[in-house]
Amino acid sequence: MPKVKGEVSVKRYGMYFLVFERLRPSHLGEGLAQGYLLWAYGASGREYWEADWASEGGQYIEVSRFEAERIARALESLLRSELGQRYEQVVALAPFCYRVFVNGRWMDVLARGWQEALGGWHGR
Repeated sequence: MPKVKGEVSVKRYGMYFLVFERLRPSHLGEGLAQGYLLWAYGASGREYWEADWASEGGQYIEVSRFEAERIARALESLLRSELGQRYEQVVALAPFCYRVFVNGRWMDVLARGWQEALGGWHGR
Protein backbone atom coordinates (compact mmCIF):
# COMPACT_ATOMS: atom_id res chain seq x y z
CA MET A 1 0.00 0.00 0.00
CA PRO A 2 1.53 3.37 -1.04
CA LYS A 3 2.24 6.01 1.58
CA VAL A 4 0.20 9.18 1.63
CA LYS A 5 2.31 12.24 0.86
CA GLY A 6 1.23 15.86 1.13
CA GLU A 7 -2.26 17.29 1.21
CA VAL A 8 -5.41 15.14 1.33
CA SER A 9 -8.76 16.66 0.39
CA VAL A 10 -12.21 15.08 0.06
CA LYS A 11 -15.14 16.47 -1.94
CA ARG A 12 -18.64 15.06 -2.32
CA TYR A 13 -19.06 13.94 -5.91
CA GLY A 14 -22.13 11.74 -6.47
CA MET A 15 -24.81 14.42 -6.56
CA TYR A 16 -22.54 16.66 -8.63
CA PHE A 17 -22.08 13.84 -11.14
CA LEU A 18 -25.84 13.37 -11.54
CA VAL A 19 -26.60 17.04 -12.05
CA PHE A 20 -23.59 18.61 -13.74
CA GLU A 21 -22.02 15.74 -15.67
CA ARG A 22 -25.12 13.80 -16.68
CA LEU A 23 -28.13 16.11 -16.57
CA ARG A 24 -26.24 19.28 -17.55
CA PRO A 25 -29.01 21.80 -16.87
CA SER A 26 -28.13 25.09 -18.50
CA HIS A 27 -31.56 26.70 -18.46
CA LEU A 28 -32.14 27.01 -14.71
CA GLY A 29 -30.42 30.35 -14.20
CA GLU A 30 -27.77 31.74 -11.90
CA GLY A 31 -29.36 30.20 -8.81
CA LEU A 32 -28.38 26.73 -10.01
CA ALA A 33 -25.65 26.34 -7.38
CA GLN A 34 -27.93 27.15 -4.46
CA GLY A 35 -30.84 25.12 -5.87
CA TYR A 36 -28.50 22.20 -6.50
CA LEU A 37 -27.30 22.24 -2.87
CA LEU A 38 -30.86 22.45 -1.60
CA TRP A 39 -31.87 19.42 -3.69
CA ALA A 40 -28.71 17.43 -2.94
CA TYR A 41 -28.32 18.11 0.79
CA GLY A 42 -31.58 19.70 1.94
CA ALA A 43 -29.72 22.90 2.78
CA SER A 44 -27.57 25.46 1.04
CA GLY A 45 -24.74 27.69 2.03
CA ARG A 46 -21.06 28.25 1.51
CA GLU A 47 -20.02 25.34 3.79
CA TYR A 48 -22.05 22.88 1.69
CA TRP A 49 -20.61 24.41 -1.48
CA GLU A 50 -17.01 24.11 -0.30
CA ALA A 51 -17.51 20.41 0.58
CA ASP A 52 -18.89 19.60 -2.89
CA TRP A 53 -16.99 18.96 -6.13
CA ALA A 54 -19.03 21.75 -7.75
CA SER A 55 -16.89 24.26 -5.86
CA GLU A 56 -13.82 23.23 -7.87
CA GLY A 57 -15.06 24.86 -11.04
CA GLY A 58 -18.28 26.69 -10.33
CA GLN A 59 -19.34 29.87 -8.65
CA TYR A 60 -21.75 30.03 -5.71
CA ILE A 61 -24.31 32.76 -6.24
CA GLU A 62 -26.94 33.34 -3.57
CA VAL A 63 -30.53 33.80 -4.70
CA SER A 64 -33.82 34.01 -2.82
CA ARG A 65 -35.04 30.93 -0.96
CA PHE A 66 -38.03 30.84 -3.31
CA GLU A 67 -35.76 30.71 -6.38
CA ALA A 68 -33.51 28.04 -4.82
CA GLU A 69 -36.55 25.89 -4.01
CA ARG A 70 -37.87 26.31 -7.56
CA ILE A 71 -34.56 25.11 -8.97
CA ALA A 72 -34.36 22.21 -6.50
CA ARG A 73 -37.84 21.04 -7.57
CA ALA A 74 -36.87 21.35 -11.24
CA LEU A 75 -33.70 19.28 -10.69
CA GLU A 76 -35.64 16.56 -8.89
CA SER A 77 -38.26 16.47 -11.63
CA LEU A 78 -35.65 16.29 -14.40
CA LEU A 79 -33.69 13.55 -12.65
CA ARG A 80 -36.82 11.52 -11.86
CA SER A 81 -37.76 11.75 -15.53
CA GLU A 82 -34.27 10.76 -16.72
CA LEU A 83 -33.67 7.95 -14.21
CA GLY A 84 -37.19 6.56 -13.93
CA GLN A 85 -37.44 3.66 -11.48
CA ARG A 86 -33.73 3.91 -10.67
CA TYR A 87 -34.06 7.40 -9.16
CA GLU A 88 -34.42 6.35 -5.50
CA GLN A 89 -31.54 3.85 -5.63
CA VAL A 90 -29.17 6.18 -7.49
CA VAL A 91 -29.91 9.14 -5.20
CA ALA A 92 -29.47 6.91 -2.13
CA LEU A 93 -25.99 5.86 -3.30
CA ALA A 94 -24.83 9.28 -4.55
CA PRO A 95 -23.85 10.68 -1.10
CA PHE A 96 -21.31 7.86 -0.80
CA CYS A 97 -19.34 8.86 -3.90
CA TYR A 98 -16.36 11.17 -3.41
CA ARG A 99 -13.42 12.72 -5.19
CA VAL A 100 -10.30 12.44 -3.06
CA PHE A 101 -7.10 14.39 -3.62
CA VAL A 102 -4.20 12.24 -2.46
CA ASN A 103 -0.57 11.93 -3.54
CA GLY A 104 -0.94 14.84 -5.95
CA ARG A 105 -4.01 13.70 -7.89
CA TRP A 106 -7.79 13.38 -7.70
CA MET A 107 -9.28 9.89 -7.50
CA ASP A 108 -12.92 8.78 -7.52
CA VAL A 109 -14.14 6.68 -4.61
CA LEU A 110 -17.54 5.33 -5.63
CA ALA A 111 -20.24 3.59 -3.62
CA ARG A 112 -20.57 -0.13 -4.16
CA GLY A 113 -23.27 -0.66 -6.78
CA TRP A 114 -23.17 2.94 -8.04
CA GLN A 115 -22.27 2.16 -11.64
CA GLU A 116 -24.73 -0.73 -11.77
CA ALA A 117 -27.51 1.49 -10.40
CA LEU A 118 -26.81 4.05 -13.13
CA GLY A 119 -27.33 1.24 -15.62
CA GLY A 120 -25.58 2.98 -18.48
CA TRP A 121 -27.53 6.22 -18.00
CA HIS A 122 -25.65 8.95 -19.76
CA GLY A 123 -28.03 11.83 -19.24
CA ARG A 124 -28.62 14.49 -21.87
